[in-house]
Amino acid sequence: MNMLFWVVSIVLTLGVVAYGLHKFKGSDNWDNVSGYIVESNIETLYNGPLQQETGSVSTIEYKVHVKYNYIVNEVEFSGHRIMAGLPEMVVNKAEADELMTKYLKGNKVNVYYNPTNHAEAALITAKGVPLLAYFMVIMFVVSIIGAIIFVLKSNILSD
Repeated sequence: MNMLFWVVSIVLTLGVVAYGLHKFKGSDNWDNVSGYIVESNIETLYNGPLQQETGSVSTIEYKVHVKYNYIVNEVEFSGHRIMAGLPEMVVNKAEADELMTKYLKGNKVNVYYNPTNHAEAALITAKGVPLLAYFMVIMFVVSIIGAIIFVLKSNILSD
């Protein structure tokens, strides 16, 4: 049962990562228009126990929520995606604050939209992202998979 859980987890994780990277890479040919931020805020997420006296460490993550409006062919659209194909999670407060400064309510922004589906949009796309960045992400994913396989093999050998 434990082995099945890990295999399913690895397959699901790979699927989600592959889909996100595919969506992000596909955004390199999106058109852009001017838009403006209508809402922005940071949500603080606590993962794990909050009791410091027990020595437990909780993880704090920040999710940046942004809503923007833009017009394509005289039709107004609303979007919320910051990075095409990727979630709005950031790992530290400084990065979240940097995004909030950039995407303050009322700010004018470049909105990149899918030319075949104008309702699909993002503020950051794959345009101008060097190939090295893709390689680094792929190596990160391969490292995670390697670590999971190592743990699985260790568990099998110890059973």
